[in-house]
Amino acid sequence: MKRAMNLLASSLVSSFALVGCVADATDLDAELAGLEEVEEAAQALCVDMAALPAFDQTAVQSNSSDVGSFTLRESPDNTYYSSKGNYVVEVTNVKNPFASSQTATAYSVNAHKSKSVCENTTTTATLYGFDEVEGCWVQIGATKTKKGVYSPGGGFIQPSCSDGVSWSIPTTVTKVRIKGKSVLQTMFGPAGQKIAEGTSWIH
Repeated sequence: MKRAMNLLASSLVSSFALVGCVADATDLDAELAGLEEVEEAAQALCVDMAALPAFDQTAVQSNSSDVGSFTLRESPDNTYYSSKGNYVVEVTNVKNPFASSQTATAYSVNAHKSKSVCENTTTTATLYGFDEVEGCWVQIGATKTKKGVYSPGGGFIQPSCSDGVSWSIPTTVTKVRIKGKSVLQTMFGPAGQKIAEGTSWIH
């Protein structure tokens, strides 16, 4: 719960970008082509449905809180890594007119348990969103990777591991899919770890 609330607060400093082609406004050919070029650029944003990852779990974001909320789902175990490589969570109802900031995130569930596990765990994830303006799924930003950084805590502060990746969710996106994996490097090779994926927002 504490980690999820920290991720919720961190959404204030997140940034986003939609991956796609941008037409060069100084290109004479583009000017002559007019709307046709604009339409082609918009179409380039769309993700081929065949390439869109199927989800393993779904969740509905709650937008009724006076302060904010988070919606997270965990993989049941680590077998997703050996069977298909990634775990995918879809969160719907993410278009929230009351939110000042919305974030999608992914992180390892167990990496905080020890310094060794944390510092040898890497989380990698890609975010997709259904954009109501484009009328299709788009990739939001770039695929992100974060290697764990361990904080031992002390006193009333519990040990933690910073291996999470996150993105700001554009206001035109109505639902998202997070495709991610957490991997622990061992002497025997890489081993999948349980992963949590979801969204958060604040007023």
